Amino acid sequence: MKLPFARASYPVLFGAAALSVALMPADAMAVNGKKSYAANCLACHQAQGQGIPGAFPPLRDNPHVQDNKLHIAKTVLSGMSGELEVKGKTYNAMMPAQPHLTDVEIAAIATYILQNFDNGGGQVTPEEVAEVREEVNK
Repeated sequence: MKLPFARASYPVLFGAAALSVALMPADAMAVNGKKSYAANCLACHQAQGQGIPGAFPPLRDNPHVQDNKLHIAKTVLSGMSGELEVKGKTYNAMMPAQPHLTDVEIAAIATYILQNFDNGGGQVTPEEVAEVREEVNK
């Protein structure tokens, strides 16, 4: 039986398979967070988390995020409207609630924002998001 590709390809194929199996949960969280951020947050908060002046607040170096790692989860689940001040600037656009996102997706987004936009790092777990979701739904 002749194989459709040369034997030289085997290490590449098996190496890729080994890499995907070796991805640790934290790595998977980072990858999923970036994808989920791009799909759900980027349009308003922008690629580098800088936001849009007067409308959507920056997520980069944001004291609200830095002071409470669950602020993101609560905002995603309950939405936000009205004026919000971030570092002396006022923003006033509505963010609709996005309860359709799973706890895993929200945790990944929050972790991505904490770790990539000068917010000091940190991680949010799906279990923490589930607790926030329960609190928001009361």
